[in-house]
Amino acid sequence: MQVLLIKRVKRELQKWNDTLRPEKLPNDPLKLSYWVTQNIPLDDSLKLHLLSINSAVQRLRCALQIMEKVIIIGFSV
Repeated sequence: MQVLLIKRVKRELQKWNDTLRPEKLPNDPLKLSYWVTQNIPLDDSLKLHLLSINSAVQRLRCALQIMEKVIIIGFSV
């Protein structure tokens, strides 16, 4: 299940940046969750929210939801 989540996150990141190479990203959920939090362009309050989540898997799920919503909003404008 974690493997599928990691693949989904990496796919979503590629939508944000097509030059991103998924194989260069961490495969460990903890490391990837912190990488995503650090590198996606979010305001500080959202980043703090992500960092307050104690579970790496939950943090990735939340980050994925945020990324998907931003893309949907971006395309609907």
